[in-house]
Amino acid sequence: VETPIIQMSKAEIARLGTSLKAPLEYTWSCYEGGDIPCGCCDSCVLRARGFDQAGILDPLLVRLGKA
Repeated sequence: VETPIIQMSKAEIARLGTSLKAPLEYTWSCYEGGDIPCGCCDSCVLRARGFDQAGILDPLLVRLGKA
């Protein structure tokens, strides 16, 4: 098993995904497991912090009209 991003911060992952033009607007790992992220669980908070620290608007929030 290869884990190329395991040592990266959430901000570094956000920058890398953005630079690779990965479809980040269709990704999330919310603990609630719904059709949209809850925005409150640890996973959602860590994602938000990572994008904020990277200085990048979260494309998922843009797609959902919440940015």
